[in-house]
Amino acid sequence: MSGTTGSSQDLGDKPATQPMAPAAAPDRLTRWLAWSAAAGIIGAVLIMIAASATRNDWEHVFIRLPAGGPPWALRGHVSLTVASAALWTAAAAGGAGVVAGLAALRRGGLVPARLLLGIGLVAVAALTVLPPTGSTDALDYAAFGRIAVLGHSPYTMTPNDLRRTGDPVGRAAPRTWGPW
Repeated sequence: MSGTTGSSQDLGDKPATQPMAPAAAPDRLTRWLAWSAAAGIIGAVLIMIAASATRNDWEHVFIRLPAGGPPWALRGHVSLTVASAALWTAAAAGGAGVVAGLAALRRGGLVPARLLLGIGLVAVAALTVLPPTGSTDALDYAAFGRIAVLGHSPYTMTPNDLRRTGDPVGRAAPRTWGPW
């Protein structure tokens, strides 16, 4: 059967599947993109943590913090202009970090999953024990939830009505939200 096509000798002794070649080390651009991604995202998270930890008189609604437990905050003077610029910088740095990270992944760069998980857990832990910043939504949700827990309808009772009862959650509810 020599010379016939399709014989087992034409296939040779190659295994049915080829082992994958080891991944080549990432080039300089890929490494730069990966480090830029890490720097942008970590920088953005640190700015958000700092903004959340610093309480100022321009912050609305100002939350009275408990003496002994979370949320914890620092007193210091940071102008509204500086805080706004810092938060916009965090948004830009975080967005640029995501774009750089996606570009690095497309070029074959890999980031250790444990590192990402660790950084994410540290960020969540820090932001969990700090007061909310940049929005009064959390206080709005708390007020409407408290109204419902007390047996009232959040469709007929407003946070201002809750405030008038002397409820501590009602006292923290934003005054500038809604028509009341």
